[in-house]
Amino acid sequence: MADDNHSPGKTISGVLTTGTGAGILVALAIILIFILAATFLKSLFFGIILACFLLPLEKFFENKFFKWPVVRNIVAFFDHLAEPFRRLKHRLTRKPPPTPEELTSSRHQRLIIRSCICSALTFLAAIFLVLFVIGYLLIPAMVTAGQKIKDNPAIRKSFSKLDSMMSVPASDDPSKTQAGKETESQAAFRELVRNLRKTIPEYIQKNHKELANLVFKGSRGLISGIITVFSSLGSFLFNLLLTAFFFFFFLQQLAAFKSGSRQDESIGNWCVRGLLKTRWMPEVAENSRREAVEIIDWIVGMFVKWIHGYLWIMLIEIPLYLISFSLWNVPHAPILAVLSGMTILLPFLGLVCNIFLTTTVCLVFCTDHVAGTLIGAYITYLCVNGILEQLFLYPRLIGGSIELTTVETIIAVLLGGLTAGIAGMIFAVPAAAILKYLIPKIYQAVRKKA
Repeated sequence: MADDNHSPGKTISGVLTTGTGAGILVALAIILIFILAATFLKSLFFGIILACFLLPLEKFFENKFFKWPVVRNIVAFFDHLAEPFRRLKHRLTRKPPPTPEELTSSRHQRLIIRSCICSALTFLAAIFLVLFVIGYLLIPAMVTAGQKIKDNPAIRKSFSKLDSMMSVPASDDPSKTQAGKETESQAAFRELVRNLRKTIPEYIQKNHKELANLVFKGSRGLISGIITVFSSLGSFLFNLLLTAFFFFFFLQQLAAFKSGSRQDESIGNWCVRGLLKTRWMPEVAENSRREAVEIIDWIVGMFVKWIHGYLWIMLIEIPLYLISFSLWNVPHAPILAVLSGMTILLPFLGLVCNIFLTTTVCLVFCTDHVAGTLIGAYITYLCVNGILEQLFLYPRLIGGSIELTTVETIIAVLLGGLTAGIAGMIFAVPAAAILKYLIPKIYQAVRKKA
């Protein structure tokens, strides 16, 4: 008979009461909250991610920028102007005069708010700058591409031939049409166009009520399509507004948490302390808290390093691709450079897709020196992606934070694409890294108690 002390129920219960097991439980609860937020309230998830990402920028404004003498004097001048209004507010609300501690706390809170506002404005300015640069590069390229397509001799000849076939002659006499050289297929096509021009207006006139019902009352009609578009646009704007609200709220909370004597405390400590203050979790021992903080800190550090590394790799590779593609006369170099620089988001699959796309573009749009252009593009991919990224950028900027092998990365990307599409492929790598980090800890906790 098996020992009752090792039954599955007691084993699991024992794991949850041990220091390591309780710490893992707290960490899993926080991760579950983030997963639910990412699934049902994406604005909350992205707001927290942005707050964590921009917290160093907020600390720069708080600890350095607003301590510069010129900036400090300007802020003091506006605070002096606002002081009478604060006193009037206290008199109207009949509150007692603030104590020196309350005044210090109020000044610090205003400093945090100003720093958060400056961080948000800096982030928005960076986004607009990136969009402007991309638009400045891509829009002329698209216009040039369209002009090249229109000026292509084969395309121009095809359109002129189609125009000549579509035009209905003034006379039905074949001898007066193109000097009698019209073929039977052209004559048949002309007859089809002539019949359609005559039949379609008659059909619309006879069945205008049915067509109106189809357009305005059908499930896929024009009205429902317009409503769907405006609903999607409104939902997007609302989620964008919620993201901005959660971002600003959590940035203030994180900035206030990492101030004063708690400047060196980690985001993991903030998450664990905030969760354990509520009544949702039972009382947890100090060693369990440390275990949970260690797990959350590792996950947050991995995520931040992953985001920072990927952004820096894209910012470095896109100009290199643009310069190299332009030197090798690759068609539509700006568009291909942006897409190629973003291949880091989809490891291996993104590179294969971009090489195939570049090859197709060169074969279609290159009028001469096709082989040389293709060789130059392949050399670019080999140097930038194969040598610079794999040997220098990726180890330096991301390093061992992901801790996934090549096979594990490919499997994670494929499974992420099957389950959640493009977004799943992008976030599959950090998700797999988190699972690889947590599963051995859970196994060791279970094994230690068993």
